[in-house]
Amino acid sequence: MTTPPDLRSVVLRVQALDTLPATETHKDTRFWGSALHSVFMTALAQSDPALAKHLHDKNDIMPFTVSDLYGWKRNAGLAINQDAWIRFTGLTADVCHALQAAVQHGNLKVGNGLMIDDLPVRIVEHVQTADHAWVGQTTYEALSAPWLLSKQTAPAYLQFKLSSPTRFKRDGHWIPHPLPDLVFGSLLSKWNKFAPIELPPELKRFSAECLATSHFRLNTRTVNVKGSNRPGAEGIVRFVATNRDRYWLSCLQVLAQFSRYCGLGAGTTMGLGQCRVIQQKTRG
Repeated sequence: MTTPPDLRSVVLRVQALDTLPATETHKDTRFWGSALHSVFMTALAQSDPALAKHLHDKNDIMPFTVSDLYGWKRNAGLAINQDAWIRFTGLTADVCHALQAAVQHGNLKVGNGLMIDDLPVRIVEHVQTADHAWVGQTTYEALSAPWLLSKQTAPAYLQFKLSSPTRFKRDGHWIPHPLPDLVFGSLLSKWNKFAPIELPPELKRFSAECLATSHFRLNTRTVNVKGSNRPGAEGIVRFVATNRDRYWLSCLQVLAQFSRYCGLGAGTTMGLGQCRVIQQKTRG
């Protein structure tokens, strides 16, 4: 019997039913994360009303993320019938089950219409795993086992793609830059909140003392979320470990793989912090 997933990433291809005009200004802070948060909660309320109410009343780390609307460009807009895509993730078995039910026969079923803020779209495809790098499903045990049970030393390089503005809060200050301890501190907090296999809190100290940024190609993007302009980093960042301890490197790899589902930093339920680890050539 197959174990039900407790990590799921769903990508839906949508087509615009109205024109989204282009804008010439670089000060445009238009962002779709808040609107897709509403779409997700509405779909969840139909699939599992009790779970939706629980999450609505919850004041803690949330077991899901939503994305921005991808496929449109500020200087080009979006034409009628033009493709775009959206993404939702679940971090617990009950959220994964409700999300899949919404995709199969609920509000997120292929053919249904959605309002994303003031943009009407139609869902035209539930994208499958082999066709999209952001799609996936697994369990916490299956994700962690290849690394934690391996007798080989994990790669010392970890490279991330940040596809929506990513920011962190430390000591009351917002930091729009992916420093190693902020990145892995964020991932560790979510992992230990939801995973049945706890990773040691000392991992955050290891990332602060033994990880260095070896490469980055980042831009600052400011977006409007619930009436507030929020700057964050988008692009590529790579870290290298200066301490090649096998256990700690394995733990870092587990969290890096987890990033595709849990996102990074603050505001991941509002479209911020969409993140995944990507391959790079390693040395040493």
